[in-house]
Amino acid sequence: MPPRNFQLPCRRLALCAVVLALGARAARAADPAAGAYRRAYGCLSSNRLDEAAALFERAAATTNAERQAAAWLGRGEALYRAERWGEAAAAYDALLSRCPASPLAARALYGRGFAEVKDGRLAEAQATLTGFLARYPQHALAASAAASTGTLARTLSARAARDESERQRRALAEIETLSHADAGATQAVAAARAFLASHPGHPQTPDLRYLIAACARKSKDDALIVDACRDCLTNHADRAQAQSLRLALAGSLEALGRYGEAVEALAAVEGAEAAVRRA
Repeated sequence: MPPRNFQLPCRRLALCAVVLALGARAARAADPAAGAYRRAYGCLSSNRLDEAAALFERAAATTNAERQAAAWLGRGEALYRAERWGEAAAAYDALLSRCPASPLAARALYGRGFAEVKDGRLAEAQATLTGFLARYPQHALAASAAASTGTLARTLSARAARDESERQRRALAEIETLSHADAGATQAVAAARAFLASHPGHPQTPDLRYLIAACARKSKDDALIVDACRDCLTNHADRAQAQSLRLALAGSLEALGRYGEAVEALAAVEGAEAAVRRA
């Protein structure tokens, strides 16, 4: 959902009213679409928005570029006020693509940005309004566009943070589920290691390293046990589970025939026990 404080500024409505009135006067010249434009402007003025939108679309069939641009702007305005945000953005975009050199292009680009906001397309709106500021930095609507891009940036940043937090929550839940599955130990180890590689410094890093060690022991893969236990003991030797990991490390080193390392691991076990006794 777009931020609640996004409203189309009153100044823009006034500017559009002036532009559309001028277009209505210009349409008095011989043109098959002139009558449609005059009726559309009358409907817009009396708040008959759906009828106005339809008539402005008919009026846009004119071959006169100036009147065509005014008609597309009018259709965008009618649809915006009718809260048909996606169609409003499309109408403004029609002006921009078909009449790019029109003096009304700036208002169409600005209007498209706000229609995209209302339609919930915040990233597109941010790009549109940023583009407006780059092309029309001195425009009367530039200050409003700048304020809106700031609000959009904060909103998008907060949304990205929430999305990332939810992705991490789901990933951690999946790792936990795998760790309890009879055949999921090695998968849990791989998933936990991938998570730690993608999120260094995560608050749950110590718990994940110990989970990896527990799953490695569950898998009975001695090489995996050695790697996992050493990783935990190197980084989190003060945890309560450390002594059981030292014993597991010594046992797996012995099973792998790495007797010298096994002796060192057992010495670390004895040293830790002695330290506890002295305390």
